[in-house]
Amino acid sequence: MLHIEFLAKAPFKTWTLEVNYSDEADAPLAAALKKDLAGIQWLPLFESKTDRFTGAEFIRKGEGLFGGWATGEGTEFLNDARRVLKNHGFLRVPKRKLSLADQL
Repeated sequence: MLHIEFLAKAPFKTWTLEVNYSDEADAPLAAALKKDLAGIQWLPLFESKTDRFTGAEFIRKGEGLFGGWATGEGTEFLNDARRVLKNHGFLRVPKRKLSLADQL
């Protein structure tokens, strides 16, 4: 089963999309999702593989400082990503604002 969620660090303007799975049977779905996200410019920030799970974090570069999202881009970018996720059957993807403890 895929675990998918949007994540943001302070000041919570730019979001990333985290996709993790532990069962290799989910690899084709994760690959299809990666391909469709690339079509709307959500590109892998990093990919990782451990004994327990495989995952990737995707980001879309904006017009703000250091590629962050400028005012107004957030709604558009998140809606684009949610449309792709919906096409793959993910209707409700949570958004989580990371605290300092989450990042340590």
